[in-house]
Amino acid sequence: MRSSISTIFLLLTATLIHAQQPGELDLSFNPTDQGLGLGDGAWGGPVEEVVRQPDGKFLLCGWFGKYNGALTNKVARVNVDGTLDNTFSSWPGASGTVNAIALQPDGKVLIGGIFTTYNGISRRSIARLDPDGSLDPTFDPGTGLSTGTSGSPDVEVISLQPDGRIVIAGYFASYNGVARNNIARLNTDGSIDMSFDPGTGPSGNVKAVQVSASGKILVGGEFTSFNGSAHGSLVRLEVDGSIDPSFITGSGFQGQVACIVERSDGTLYIGGRFSTFDNIPRKYTARLLANGSLDPTYDSSIGPDPSSNLYNVRSIAEQADGKVLVGGHFTTFNGDTQPHIMRLSASGELDPTYMIGTGPDGPIFGILVLPSGKALVCGGFSAYDEHSAFGLTVVNVDGSLDSSFNPGMGFNNDVVVQILVQADQRIMVRGSFQGSNGVTRRGIARLLPDGELDTTFDPGLSASGGTLNGMALQPDGKVVVGGAFTQFNGVPRNRIARLNADGSVDAGFDPGSGLDNWVFAVAVQPDGKVLVGGNFTTANGVARNRIARFNANGSLDNSFDPGSGADLAVRSFTVLDDGRILITGQFTTIDGVPRNRIARLLSDGSLDATFDPGTGADGVVQRSIALPNGKALIQGGFFNYDGEPRQGLARVNEDGSLDLDFNVGFSTSTSPQDLAVRSDGRILVVGAVTMAIDGTPRRGVARLFPDGELDLSFDPGEGSDNSIGTVAVVNDDRILVGGFFFQYGATGRNRIARIHDGTVPFVSVRPRVFLDGPFNGTSLMNDDLRAQQLIPLTEPYTSIGYVHTDGGDETISASVLSTAGANACVDWVVVELRDPIQPTTVLASQSALLQRDGDVVATDGLSPLLFLLAEGQYQVAVRHRNHLGAMTATPLNLTGQPTDMDLTTGALGTWGNDATKVVGSNRTLWAGDANFDGQVKYVGQDNDRDEVLIGIGGIDPTNVVSDVYLGTDVNMDGQVKYIGSENDRDVILQTIGGVVPTAVRLEQLP
Repeated sequence: MRSSISTIFLLLTATLIHAQQPGELDLSFNPTDQGLGLGDGAWGGPVEEVVRQPDGKFLLCGWFGKYNGALTNKVARVNVDGTLDNTFSSWPGASGTVNAIALQPDGKVLIGGIFTTYNGISRRSIARLDPDGSLDPTFDPGTGLSTGTSGSPDVEVISLQPDGRIVIAGYFASYNGVARNNIARLNTDGSIDMSFDPGTGPSGNVKAVQVSASGKILVGGEFTSFNGSAHGSLVRLEVDGSIDPSFITGSGFQGQVACIVERSDGTLYIGGRFSTFDNIPRKYTARLLANGSLDPTYDSSIGPDPSSNLYNVRSIAEQADGKVLVGGHFTTFNGDTQPHIMRLSASGELDPTYMIGTGPDGPIFGILVLPSGKALVCGGFSAYDEHSAFGLTVVNVDGSLDSSFNPGMGFNNDVVVQILVQADQRIMVRGSFQGSNGVTRRGIARLLPDGELDTTFDPGLSASGGTLNGMALQPDGKVVVGGAFTQFNGVPRNRIARLNADGSVDAGFDPGSGLDNWVFAVAVQPDGKVLVGGNFTTANGVARNRIARFNANGSLDNSFDPGSGADLAVRSFTVLDDGRILITGQFTTIDGVPRNRIARLLSDGSLDATFDPGTGADGVVQRSIALPNGKALIQGGFFNYDGEPRQGLARVNEDGSLDLDFNVGFSTSTSPQDLAVRSDGRILVVGAVTMAIDGTPRRGVARLFPDGELDLSFDPGEGSDNSIGTVAVVNDDRILVGGFFFQYGATGRNRIARIHDGTVPFVSVRPRVFLDGPFNGTSLMNDDLRAQQLIPLTEPYTSIGYVHTDGGDETISASVLSTAGANACVDWVVVELRDPIQPTTVLASQSALLQRDGDVVATDGLSPLLFLLAEGQYQVAVRHRNHLGAMTATPLNLTGQPTDMDLTTGALGTWGNDATKVVGSNRTLWAGDANFDGQVKYVGQDNDRDEVLIGIGGIDPTNVVSDVYLGTDVNMDGQVKYIGSENDRDVILQTIGGVVPTAVRLEQLP
């Protein structure tokens, strides 16, 4: 829901051609980023298998929990271009890994793996889904699979027969209580097919099944016998499950068979982790004749080199030209680099024309040759040829990456945590992401000012052995990073490193043995020395409890001695102009002195006793920002500071005491996650999409005045779709935000966006007024019109002839009218700002909502009113459709911070004479102006009494018209009455004095 503030700011489009609304997305920043999670691919684990539907879409399964940012939980369907098919929903999906997937001709989907439920319904290791991803209840496996031991059963492969029956294999001992060792066949309803009896089955796990054109079943895995007969990891079964004696493999494979592909001529490609077939050398691939003997025309005695104890070849696919694509865990072929995918000739030789560059950075588990000749590959990779590709991608015929398939945009997988703007406006970004604009960047990247990736900064392998937790800029363009890592781009660096401007490790900064535990904070002093904070207890072998300083060359600065240091983690440093250092974190003591989560150090590292925070913060303080007046802002996960309530944001004085004049009204459910300060002192805060300040929603980002009051002129509208965790100010009145979002407003942006942060002249006012008609004498008005659902969702004043100035046509959401109690809506009113010298001139007006307690609020039901006028003196008037309006006696000084204007007490003078009615200690607007002509008359031309009579029909005075929203309903009870109790005619008579019917009461407005 957008407030009237947003509506007002839209007028800038017509009046200020080049202006942008503060809080609005800057579309010129990285405009090719379509957001919405595009390019994220499969996240949370590898893709184990993929199948292609007749319509070109792909079904995939594996370990992943998300695809392109959406919850998919182990199974997903993607469109031809790699985007997620949202018509297929697998949430909450399988309770464990899905290793196998198969598509039936009717569009239903079989899945197998290591799970016990699907969508919360019991399905042990096997299930069938409807084409929309929901569980198919007509497929009932009963108790499903069991190992007979404490291990979990696993379906590794599902293969469909032409008659619809289903062969499953993997690791299990029984199906629905019937003994079946690692292989079984099911009927189409999920029951076991008793006509298929493999006897005692294989002596080990099954990894591959291929139903041949003849109906016979090829079975591969890691076994030495099948039903008691010797068979080396490969066997062919008859339709009934018995061994086919005509398929003779001799001693078979020495090792594991992981994949079987039957060619049109009946010959077979076999892949896995083996070194011989029937005692003849064959490395990880082989081709067999239809009778099971080795095809000598395909020589794989020289093949992939082993990379681990895993099966080195996981997938084989034959191209139309007879060449063979091979994928797996291998990284070399005959000693030459060949990471995870290769193409072989029909005779088994490596095809040198298949140019994969650096290829995938992880194993390939599945390959599908597409009608175009390209190949869809899946596996456990996050990049292909240094371009982002998570678990699933398309490879061109020549081996290069097809960049049109689910291209990376913005930052992909997982989150942006920190943004720093360099002096040259280039942008350093830190997080746990894996790619930037489609190019591999692990945890750290630099962008050009327009948001494009700066490819001249290449951190290579980046941090290894742990995360990047902190980053600080040097004036010379170098960057200091800290974290949990033990290497950076292959260079040993224990948790602290300095990078050159090109992203390489700076050998001129050598911290020796570094830190013995995680670093959370780094800061560069003006003299080039580096402050480091975290959880460590030694720095380059010297005792330094969680605080240390290094010289510009990386050696430990022994002149900086924090004594016994901090008892718990240090999270941030702020170096002050005088050399003293503000530190924050989780600690409760510094050098043995109580300091709860904030302290100040002298330049030599000793505690500054003149900074005393009292009891300090009751939760972690994540960061601080020094202000020009010596005070500092702090942000974190605290709720109190020195015993005073402060939710996540506070301002402290130079002596460490709380600044009581600064108190931001965050809602109880949200606290800021980061902040930044503009040159004019206004404060940017970011956080969750549920963030609200003083009751006003601000989805992900807000701007405050220097005193902590919400700056209503900065309106993010719909804001981000997920949390914003970091913010940085750019010099040109724009800000950068980063986090875990996929869009800002209606525009997609993956985890980073630039937002307009300029200022426009505006003033804000909070009027308060009572209407006499619904006033009940208890400092509240009745809300009969709202309770009867009679209040229109669009302001009524334009339709009755009122001409707004820079306003009008305001609308509200029906949900605003659902609020009950003192803040329930009574009706619409008009608020006018008038010229202080010529008060007959209305400079701006808008329709707003009047609540039962007299508050006049914007159309969101919460916010003060905002007018696009310069700060200064204004007369303020409030008008109503059947009450006489009133105006302040003298101009009010209005600013961008809301000014209270209360006409309910009489303390604030009004223009003219007797402009409001005295009701006890309250003041109300006079009721009875049924025709909205600025006067109340009982008799004579244009009188209001006759309007009431006409309103009930004009003939029978006893008639009553109910359930109406009319100006003649002057007591605003939802009905028009001429006589009887609570009639509207008497209200008019009382307003003019109650005695002389010819009296007239005039509206006291110039």
